[in-house]
Amino acid sequence: MNYLNINFTSVILISIISFLLERFWFGVIFKKKIAEMLNTVTDKPEEKISSLNNHIFSVILIFIFQYVLAIIINLSGAHNLPGGLLIAFLCWLGFTASTSYIISISENKPIILWRINNVYFLISFILGGTTYVLWK
Repeated sequence: MNYLNINFTSVILISIISFLLERFWFGVIFKKKIAEMLNTVTDKPEEKISSLNNHIFSVILIFIFQYVLAIIINLSGAHNLPGGLLIAFLCWLGFTASTSYIISISENKPIILWRINNVYFLISFILGGTTYVLWK
């Protein structure tokens, strides 16, 4: 039973879109920049299996965060675009941006890396927040 009245089709669709955005964002647009910042070599043959595992885990984790966002939006009572965007932004700010910034500081990672990572997540949250209030 779906007690929370979540539209699973929308969660699955946004999860797929977020995954494709992630692959494009990190695998095409910022691949070289991230590799430079982390001093890593990309496209090593031994990383192919690890990469497949990472994709599988990525799909699962994206689905989880999108499903939780849908639950929070549903429980908040947001039913219009501004409400969905506000909840999505607050979830991103409170749970993703702030915690990842703490980790970034403690690991001495470049702030630009934090920005690259978190703009992706902000876009994903906004996509979810928009979709979950408009497609019930």
